[in-house]
Amino acid sequence: MRQFALPAPCYGAATLAADDLTPVAERRAALLAAWHRLRAKGLTAHHAAEGLGVPYATLYRWDRQVRTQGVRRLHDRSRRPHHIPRPPRDLALVARIQALRTQFPRWGKDRLVCLLRREGWNTSATTVGRVLTDLRRRGLLHPRAVSRPSGGARCAPTPSASPRTTWSPAPAI
Repeated sequence: MRQFALPAPCYGAATLAADDLTPVAERRAALLAAWHRLRAKGLTAHHAAEGLGVPYATLYRWDRQVRTQGVRRLHDRSRRPHHIPRPPRDLALVARIQALRTQFPRWGKDRLVCLLRREGWNTSATTVGRVLTDLRRRGLLHPRAVSRPSGGARCAPTPSASPRTTWSPAPAI
């Protein structure tokens, strides 16, 4: 099945009409119109932008966007990046982390890093933690077994009379 994508300006067309501008877009359109009026009266682009209190590069950018993509381009858009590049992980390292975790299911990332470094892998605990999280999300690892103290398995040591005295068994008679 082939999937086709429309040009980016087509996706916003269904959400807002051309005359339905947000307050930010209205302010930008008014500033752009005023800038054009001042330039028509003979002011330079720089002096007209100074008079409006907006950098002339911003006005040029808005003007170019309106000419190429319409007034809708003046809407405030998210500045969040679409993709944050991360360096690729070594698949052999991921496989080794998975093998060590299945061999030692109660060990965390810090202990696994020690084993990996002994084997010659130069990696950090953060990377091992990210790999473990990814493996868990994909269902390739079960959550780590948590050790809980049992009720009466441990015996408390008997206190001695003085901290400096040592206990010795009574001599056999």
